[in-house]
Amino acid sequence: MPSEPLLLTPSGIELQTSPCPPQTVLSGQPESRHAKLLSNRNRMSTMMVWECTPGTFRWHYAKDETAFVVLGEAFMMNERGEERRFAAGDVGFFPAGYTCTWRVTQTFRKIAVVKENVWLPLAWCIKACNKILSVTGLAGN
Repeated sequence: MPSEPLLLTPSGIELQTSPCPPQTVLSGQPESRHAKLLSNRNRMSTMMVWECTPGTFRWHYAKDETAFVVLGEAFMMNERGEERRFAAGDVGFFPAGYTCTWRVTQTFRKIAVVKENVWLPLAWCIKACNKILSVTGLAGN
């Protein structure tokens, strides 16, 4: 984790090829690329840039993801068949375990923060410990 703020221009980030798993592709030949920007200290959250060319694919979210669209257009269809357009400036949250179909119509680029899920009782313990540390002044910055 950097000790300084991360300031960047999403359109200027160099991406590496990360092929769409063939079993997820429903139509077209979507090609995806990504760049990992950083992980937090405990490696529970990662920030990345992800891009995909036109095509349709089914996606299952294994982790919570918050996404901010910076380029292009795509349509997300939920399990009920309802479709939602995503374009530059839109933000979405996709909980771990969610599955949907993406139809990318224009090369689509997003900044995503992906977070590991933590067993709820453990998360409560961590929050309580952090609160105690902050109240006592023992929390490290």
